Amino acid sequence: MAMLLVVLPAGLSAGGSPSEALYEYVVDRMDGSEPLHAQGGVEELLARRAATKVAEGEEVVFLVPAQSLSWYRVALPKGSVRRSADRGGARLRAVLDGILEDHLLDDGPQLHLAVHGAPDVPVWVSACDKAWLHGHVRWLCDLGLRPARVVPECTPPALSDTLFVVGTEDDPWLIAATSPAPAAQSPEEAAPATGVAHDEGVLAVPLSAGALAWWTEREGMALPPQCVAEPAVAQVAERLLGKPPALRQRPHRLLDAAQTSWDLAQFDLPCARQDRRWARCTTLARALLRSPAWRPARAAAVAVLCCTLVGIVATALHARSALQAQRAALRSLLTQTFPHIPVVVDAPAQMERELAALQRASGALSAGDLEPLLAAMAETLPLGVTLSAVDYDSGTLRVLTSGMAANAGVQAALERKGLRVRQEGSHWIVEAVRK
Repeated sequence: MAMLLVVLPAGLSAGGSPSEALYEYVVDRMDGSEPLHAQGGVEELLARRAATKVAEGEEVVFLVPAQSLSWYRVALPKGSVRRSADRGGARLRAVLDGILEDHLLDDGPQLHLAVHGAPDVPVWVSACDKAWLHGHVRWLCDLGLRPARVVPECTPPALSDTLFVVGTEDDPWLIAATSPAPAAQSPEEAAPATGVAHDEGVLAVPLSAGALAWWTEREGMALPPQCVAEPAVAQVAERLLGKPPALRQRPHRLLDAAQTSWDLAQFDLPCARQDRRWARCTTLARALLRSPAWRPARAAAVAVLCCTLVGIVATALHARSALQAQRAALRSLLTQTFPHIPVVVDAPAQMERELAALQRASGALSAGDLEPLLAAMAETLPLGVTLSAVDYDSGTLRVLTSGMAANAGVQAALERKGLRVRQEGSHWIVEAVRK
């Protein structure tokens, strides 16, 4: 299943028209080839999507840039998340508006909120401009690009030990995690001169020596263990960080961000009312097929499948060889016992006919003759039961009894003697079982 990842442009103001925006997008065919990465208007996006022939069965994912989101750590009343799951979330949204009222720069109704975390524990709440997000999503949905998920570019847990430098050489950005501001600082003192920092969550500001110095001083730590930069800003990052960062191509970094289980499509977002269970199943399936964490499991599953197939093939070959050997032994036995048979077609049937002919020629009785069948009936029938009529033809005895209806015991006793028994009305039909 292919993926179409569309990055919503952060620079478009709420009053701008989405039709005028340039969308960055990544097409991953999931066939081992390099993902397609480009930027253009929505017409170009749709044309390129059709040209790559991935529309059938693809997963469409929208990505919200880090600089468009703010993050808050919130302790919700018990049961708020669980009771509101998959029910529109009106009550949960009202709870969030009340808790965050004094922390949001804009009015609650002007912001789109999304909750991330397990129930009954402090959760992460992301916020972004509602008109901006809803405008892009509605516009793209009307054009046939209905997203299965809307994911953030970066999440606070993903940045716990990683710092990213992204963008272009002329416009580099720093993305890092932030811890709660020291109590001695006011919000104004806690904000760097180069951008806006949030009390806790994700810092996304233009990269500069001042911004980097402010962040390290605020966090009271050196650089995190991992510093990752896109190739376009690698030199700038190395100069400011003082060490060469690890390189990660932008399309691969964006695809990595799309693997998150966090979903911003909540509450009244136009695509939030679709089947969330199907979206979660799709996300799980994609993680199983693509996530590096599941690579050992995928390798083990392939190994088990290969071993199973080898075992099935080996068992089938052994059974086939044994059957062929048995048939060859029967043909050999038939031709040695009855050399006058020129062609072997059905060895068991031909041997049975030859044995019956020998029995008739010697005068010996076979199990299907009249006398053995009548003797078996006489030994089995209860006292007082008489035979009103007897008819014998080619190994089949047909008798009419008086004084006995259907009797399962008699039938079972005859079958134990190697006879096949069935009843048609008042008649019993008995014949020897051919072996």
